[in-house]
Amino acid sequence: MSDTVRPPASRAVFRLPRSAYLAVLFLVLGVTVLVRGYVWLLVYLVPLGAAFFIARRATVLDSDGIEVRAVLGRRRVPWADVAGLAVDERGAVAASLISGDVLQLPYVRVSHLPVLSGLTGGTIPAIEDVPRPAGTPRRRR
Repeated sequence: MSDTVRPPASRAVFRLPRSAYLAVLFLVLGVTVLVRGYVWLLVYLVPLGAAFFIARRATVLDSDGIEVRAVLGRRRVPWADVAGLAVDERGAVAASLISGDVLQLPYVRVSHLPVLSGLTGGTIPAIEDVPRPAGTPRRRR
């Protein structure tokens, strides 16, 4: 068996898993009970909106920058405008911008930081590259 070297990823997309559409299916089945006439067909807009949310909301990281997709828009930030990253107590990651704004990165967690570091080309150091205080042991995997 030969060892093949994979080229580094040039893009990473973080979003809800496709299995989230099962919740939409159950929502469709649940609201079907309410449909008693043509006007009640509007109830199906709720699961349709949920499916649109699942399909649309994401964080896309590439070598050029960060793109956060919302339901009705998107925001693109180049890596040069990112001052650093912040991690909250739940492990969610946000980008601190040079302008002072904070950009929440939906679905990006602490475990994704090595992928993020690889995409920045070294602009944001990998977790292993972060200086540790003297006497602090490295965590083994």
